[in-house]
Amino acid sequence: MITGFADIAGRLLDNGYVPLPVVAGEKRPAINDWNNVSYENSPDLLESFCSKHPNASTGILLGDVCVIDIDVLDTEVAHGCRSIVTTKLGDAPCRFGKYPKSALFFRVQGASFKKLATKSHTINGDKAQVEIHCDGQQMVVFGTHPDTQNPYYWSDESLLDVPISELPAITEAETKALLKDLNFELASKATQPNTALLPLPAATPMVGPGSALSDTMMSIKDALSYLDPQDYQIWIAVGHALKSDGEQYLEIFQKWSKKRPDGSIPRNFISENDVQNRWETFRPDRTSLAEVFRKAADAGWTGSSPIALRSNSHTEIARYILVNLELNDPRPVYAEGDLWQFRNTNWEKVEDHEQRLWVQALDGLRFSKYGVVRANKSLIDGVLSELHAMCATPGFFNDPPLGLNCLSGFIHFGTNGKFELVPHSPSQQQRFCITATWDPDATTTLPPLTERFFSGIAGGGTGSAEKRKLLEEIIGAACAGLGTKLKAPKSFILHGPSAANGKSQFIHLLRGMLPGTAHSAIAPSEMGKEQFLAELVGKTANFAEELSSSKAIASDKMKTVISGDVVSAKRVYRPVFQFIPRALHIFTTNILPSFHDGVDEGIRRRFVVLPFTEHIPEGKRIPQIAEKILSNEKSAILNLAVSGAARLIARGEFSIPKSVVYETENWFQDADNLNGWLDEGGLDNLLKHQDNITFDYAYRRFREDIQERDPREWVPRFSVFKHAIREHIRKDPQLDIVRRSKGYRIIKRVLV
Repeated sequence: MITGFADIAGRLLDNGYVPLPVVAGEKRPAINDWNNVSYENSPDLLESFCSKHPNASTGILLGDVCVIDIDVLDTEVAHGCRSIVTTKLGDAPCRFGKYPKSALFFRVQGASFKKLATKSHTINGDKAQVEIHCDGQQMVVFGTHPDTQNPYYWSDESLLDVPISELPAITEAETKALLKDLNFELASKATQPNTALLPLPAATPMVGPGSALSDTMMSIKDALSYLDPQDYQIWIAVGHALKSDGEQYLEIFQKWSKKRPDGSIPRNFISENDVQNRWETFRPDRTSLAEVFRKAADAGWTGSSPIALRSNSHTEIARYILVNLELNDPRPVYAEGDLWQFRNTNWEKVEDHEQRLWVQALDGLRFSKYGVVRANKSLIDGVLSELHAMCATPGFFNDPPLGLNCLSGFIHFGTNGKFELVPHSPSQQQRFCITATWDPDATTTLPPLTERFFSGIAGGGTGSAEKRKLLEEIIGAACAGLGTKLKAPKSFILHGPSAANGKSQFIHLLRGMLPGTAHSAIAPSEMGKEQFLAELVGKTANFAEELSSSKAIASDKMKTVISGDVVSAKRVYRPVFQFIPRALHIFTTNILPSFHDGVDEGIRRRFVVLPFTEHIPEGKRIPQIAEKILSNEKSAILNLAVSGAARLIARGEFSIPKSVVYETENWFQDADNLNGWLDEGGLDNLLKHQDNITFDYAYRRFREDIQERDPREWVPRFSVFKHAIREHIRKDPQLDIVRRSKGYRIIKRVLV
């Protein structure tokens, strides 16, 4: 196989790559300032490199290309990780060095990005991690592997066969979403708890401004004596860790770089000036000095440092864990009864078992001179209680910015309905990410399945366009969490008396757009129970297949969660907490319920009946159409959600078509026989024959009229009747209530 740099560099350049000479049998470039190489600006540069380094290994500069490096030695797990990558992103050129480790090559779409990685796991005694290399890095593609001393090889086509333009594309958002799946795969196969937490730094590192700097430097020098600067990955990691705390560590880095633990000079050392040049290129943003001590401890260092576990108290261990969490991610928050971590695109709830594993991983860890951590149940419970207190951020999720979170980034909405795409950030307070990409320049023409679906459920009448707008706004409200942020929050009842009208598929489509953590299925009858209310935390939509009793719909708790007022909730064996519900409530039914005690204004303001009256003929039905849309046209639904949400924010309320208002009013009238009787002139008819009447007389006549119509129909209580009559008279200038010697009377005013 041809592996010399001079033989293949030109072919790689012709395919759009930036070839770099790499020291034979190693992974470091053979040239200085390699990350600024530009053959376009220096046409003779490649010839010079080929002349000076003809037999070098060959690497390529990353940035326009990114590499998914599967650093896993377990064959089954490595294969599983490759399958996850190719399933989500498509087949890509795959290079092997130390099998089954592999590297897959992709073309970066959009802005380039820095290195990303999963957490480090242990599988069968070996480190297992997936890293995504990109901007500011290089990757060896041909040459001799330093461990096996055998040539790198490709599973099929190599970069000599595939131009950069034909590589499968990948965005930064897609890599972050991919890392979640890969991390879960590695964690599920890990043969022991993730020990990346050990040893951990202190919560408030005793280094940096205002600290005993000389003691810190002595500890660093002692720890570095256990680390080998000839290992390029360790050298890079140490450089970034040292620079993260300031320029004062450059001299230490230079001296360490030229001396291995055995006293020999590293093969990759050139000069102190070269080390300084590389130092100036470091941009540390996800590391700290703790990384130096952690790597040294892994190499056998047993010394003390300013960053160390000092005791086994609950508070000390909680602090110890917290700082390690902050090394690579934003500080967790404890809010609404749960602990949340920001992971790539959004905040995710940390399950109880995962938190307990953090403490369990410390079992057997030594502290002080003779102390050893014993992670029993009592200690774990106490540590987590203190950790929650340290991370407590009440109200953190109360007022997130207006926007919609997707793989492409956070689509931020202005109050005028305009929007822009910005990178994901913890400050956006998003608790889920829609797994679809957004194209702001996408055509307004819907793809065929989506168009057919919405045309079918909206019908072809004069109000179909208005109904489609409302459906878009419902999708937008659910995806962007706008359910309780509007001037007049609504709950929608999808009503279709017959089958095959599309309402179930619409619900299926909405559920499929949202991750499972973003929606719930709580019936109105369960809203009064604190443990069920707790399930609404972090949810932007609540779906119930059938309405329960009208009593539950009319309850104060149901009205509260629709409006987004503060409610109290409780998880089993946990304290009561308060939160602001954000969910849009959507119910489906074939039969609209009646109200025994009438329909009050609270119900009228909050509930909307959305009729699904279009029966789709059997010959025109597409089985599981919602699932097919989600599989093939999900981005089109995301575009509808964005336009619907933008319209909602600009208007401040839903666009309710006249046909929907009509259906809703009909329900209220049919469901409320008392107000229906009043609207039909029942009270006025009584006053046509008498100057005044009592409440008792009016109630008896009302009961007779209702039971004459249907003996089985429910009649509201007398107290409810009197309240409704008073409200009716208050709105009618022709009627009045006066006090006479024998009590209150209803009269008809004489208008002058």
